Amino acid sequence: MLSIIIYAIGFFYVLFGVYAISIYKKGTINRLFLLMTISLAIWSFSYSVALAAHTAEQSIFWRCVTVFGWGIIYSIFLHFVLVLGNSRLLKRRMTLVVIYLPAIINIILYAPFGIFGPKQYKMVQTQFGWVNTFPTTVDSYWLFFYYIAFGVVSIVLLFRWLGKVESNALLKNDVFQFKLSFYLTVVLGIATDILPDILEIKLFPKIAVLILFIPAIALFLTLKKFGLFLEKKKTAPQYLTYGRLMTNDRLILFRIVGYIFIASGVISFLIGFFIMRGPLEIEFLLSLRPVFMGIVTALVPIVIKNQTNQNTMFLLISVAGTLLFSLEYFETGAITIWAIYVIFFLLTVILGNKIHSIIFALVSIVVQIIFFITQPEIVVTVGRTDYVARIAIIVLSYAITQFLMTLQTVRMQKYEKSTKEQSILERISSKFISYSKDDAEEKLNEMFEMSAEILNFDYAYLLEISPDYENTTFVSTYVNSSLDEDSSPYYSEVDAKNAISSICESIITSKQPIVCDDVTGISIREYESARNYFMAKEINSFSALPVFVDERIHGILVVEYRSCNDKHTWENRLSILKILTNVLADARKKLLYEKRLHEFAYFDETTKMANYNMLRKTLESILQNGEESKNIAILNIEIENLKLINDTFGHVVGEQVIIKFASILENLFQDCIIISRTGAKEFIVVLTYCGNKDEVKDRAQEVINTFSSPLLTETGVEALFVIINIGISLYPQDGKDVNVLLESAELAGNEAEHSDSKIAFYTSIIKEHITETTLLTNRLFRSLQNNEFYLEFQPQINLATGKTVGVESLLRLTSEDNKIVDPDRFIPILETTGLIYDVGAWALKQSIMAHQRLVMKGFPPLRFSVNVSAVQFQRFNFVDAISKIIEECQIESQYIELELTESALSENLSEMIEKVSELKKLGVSIAIDDFGKGYSSLHRLEAIPFDRIKIDKSITDNINLGRRTNIVTEMIISLANAFKTYTTVEGVETKNQVDFLKELGCHEAQGYYFSKPLSIDKLEEFLRNEI
Repeated sequence: MLSIIIYAIGFFYVLFGVYAISIYKKGTINRLFLLMTISLAIWSFSYSVALAAHTAEQSIFWRCVTVFGWGIIYSIFLHFVLVLGNSRLLKRRMTLVVIYLPAIINIILYAPFGIFGPKQYKMVQTQFGWVNTFPTTVDSYWLFFYYIAFGVVSIVLLFRWLGKVESNALLKNDVFQFKLSFYLTVVLGIATDILPDILEIKLFPKIAVLILFIPAIALFLTLKKFGLFLEKKKTAPQYLTYGRLMTNDRLILFRIVGYIFIASGVISFLIGFFIMRGPLEIEFLLSLRPVFMGIVTALVPIVIKNQTNQNTMFLLISVAGTLLFSLEYFETGAITIWAIYVIFFLLTVILGNKIHSIIFALVSIVVQIIFFITQPEIVVTVGRTDYVARIAIIVLSYAITQFLMTLQTVRMQKYEKSTKEQSILERISSKFISYSKDDAEEKLNEMFEMSAEILNFDYAYLLEISPDYENTTFVSTYVNSSLDEDSSPYYSEVDAKNAISSICESIITSKQPIVCDDVTGISIREYESARNYFMAKEINSFSALPVFVDERIHGILVVEYRSCNDKHTWENRLSILKILTNVLADARKKLLYEKRLHEFAYFDETTKMANYNMLRKTLESILQNGEESKNIAILNIEIENLKLINDTFGHVVGEQVIIKFASILENLFQDCIIISRTGAKEFIVVLTYCGNKDEVKDRAQEVINTFSSPLLTETGVEALFVIINIGISLYPQDGKDVNVLLESAELAGNEAEHSDSKIAFYTSIIKEHITETTLLTNRLFRSLQNNEFYLEFQPQINLATGKTVGVESLLRLTSEDNKIVDPDRFIPILETTGLIYDVGAWALKQSIMAHQRLVMKGFPPLRFSVNVSAVQFQRFNFVDAISKIIEECQIESQYIELELTESALSENLSEMIEKVSELKKLGVSIAIDDFGKGYSSLHRLEAIPFDRIKIDKSITDNINLGRRTNIVTEMIISLANAFKTYTTVEGVETKNQVDFLKELGCHEAQGYYFSKPLSIDKLEEFLRNEI
């Protein structure tokens, strides 16, 4: 009886190991646990055979085989405990040598062909079986040392690890039970194994392998409960994924049949050898056949993927098994065993292949016909083996028929459930058609309540994941109404998020749903917080599915159950959960798109500030809601030099300047109503004030002062200065309408651009000025066709001779009331509108015609100077246009002088030099106009081949007013002489100025002292008077 018990325990050892390795084949803990159980199984099987052997020689041989169990188990166990505790000793190779060297020594000493081997045994038959009575020798103390040293070290390390685990309150009872099992094992081990040797009681068998079954069970249950069988090195916990949940029923069926074959082989050996006392070799070989068939059957769906081929392979196994069993029991007509056909037929029905069923039926009939012919009548004796076989066949037939009935019932239930699920899912989908931000929580709660009808979860919640995957937020939660609110501990939202953070990280990394069908399977070593969280809530299974929006995980849907759920249950539920996540994704996508449209419509993409639309909407809301009693200021802030920054450093730097500028504005106006970016370089700030205009001016001045310092950006470019102007309109005095207020602020901004303070309040004068400019602009488009432009000519006098040597052509325009319009008013408009090109060409032609008129009337040819706008000069075909006019008018180009301001030459110097050189080739002379008025670059003067410097009137007006000014005039004339060019002084109005200029050696002068600008007729008269 003892041998049968030990043999059965060996079978359980195998089951423990197979379970561990089937969960995760690559896990170190799983592999070591399998090695331990295999060594224990070898110990059990060989020891049970040794106890029940027919002869002493057989018993000695199988006792020697047990060394592969007891001789190595303690080494494997020590290695296992070191891995369990993450010991740093395992990083050293010598550690494994120290651990496994004694095991190797044991095998060398005590194996069947070892040094001591059979010599250490003297077997005596007892009521328990064969017992070794060989006296204790010196080598036995080596075994005692091995047992005690390795056993004590392993237990100490194990208990240290358990001590750390015991700090977890949820696992304290499990640890206590495990320790208790070890205490019991130690007591029983000493009492039954070591003490008999010490007391020289030789007739009691050693049953250590039987006693070790207690801690083996405890260790198995503890590791399973702690989730260590599922541990993966440096990866997320091994939850069941959606793909792995879709397990094929065929795979399960083949495994069941395989396990039945293997079990039948084990039972066959048990009955044949231990009970029926058959020959060891024969019973062993007979039991190997079903074991081999079972292994092959279990491997069929793994090796062969095609279902038809699987069925064919199963048919071959079935036929082979039928023939083998029939041959084995041929002499008895295969009595009882023939009924095994029924089992094969039932299995082929489940597999659903008629052809294979027919083939198997034909083979079975042929076998019976052979029996009919060869053994027409047989008298047999039915023994215990036959009764056991019949019972096994009945049990298997019952199990298979129940499986068929269950399969049919499940199909019916699935159909009914599918109909209900479809109805509820349609209701949920229809609810989310009108999903919006305002009713989002209500819709989510309804979804949870309706889906709970078919999914039956206890808890559910939706987590929202931030774009950087760093933060999670509980969007909606659901608790089954049937649950007691006080049945589980309270978890705050923060604690819950921290607890399940590992699950979220796993989903984000793998982008796959995860399912846990048993929370106790979660590893405690790296995912203890998640495990404790679920166990504290009495959750036994859960699933978490990502919600994808535009290929990014935007949320996670979690459902929790207090009950355990098998893989098949999860398979059905996950299909519904996937649909729910798709519904949530579509709903969330709708909100995101609406949000994006809203942001696009009402917010600036670069600064994230409100844009013009939001500004109008906000102002209209304020004015329409009766807040007219408020005093509101509209500040229009413009960056004047943004285009220059973009052109110089690139738009990337310009964009960073805008972002930094916006950030500073937000800090300056934290108390404002709204700040908006209304254009590429315009910002508008709306704020309230107490009614004192100076308060608004001070706020504007604060902005000016702030931006007087350079901006520091993160582009690597040095600090940049921005030039800004601020136009201000006030509510209600400057308007009570949004359009009027914004327009007024913009008009004030235009005025501020030309003011010294860069700040301007809107006034009616500005409006009038703008109106006049608008009217003038409209008029200028028709002025050239209507002959409203005309020229006046101002003589240029040679100071040495007092005679006229040149004439400057001046463009004039009369207003509708015959008043002269200031050129400073209409020329900028001509430049802005592009009319300057046609008007400039017209002025040159008219100047040439005036020159030719004078020559025809007998006057000596004079040089005519024509002003050229910077806009006009920078046009790409300017030189060609001048050349064409000269050719058309047939004038000698030496009598044409073009006056250019320095601003016209400031951009792209190399291109400007090239243009001037081409003009010089045409014979046209070049004068630098308004010299001294603004910033002058000596480098630019040195590079440009000009012929004349015209000193600006602003310097002439100050002659004789101070020594410093006279020095400036003298230096400019000296500079012109150094460049070997002529000088002409503009705005000469007194004799003292003329005398001073003569002393300095100036060449020419023009001004009211000599003559004001004249019409062509008056110019002729002026020239006649010189003769």
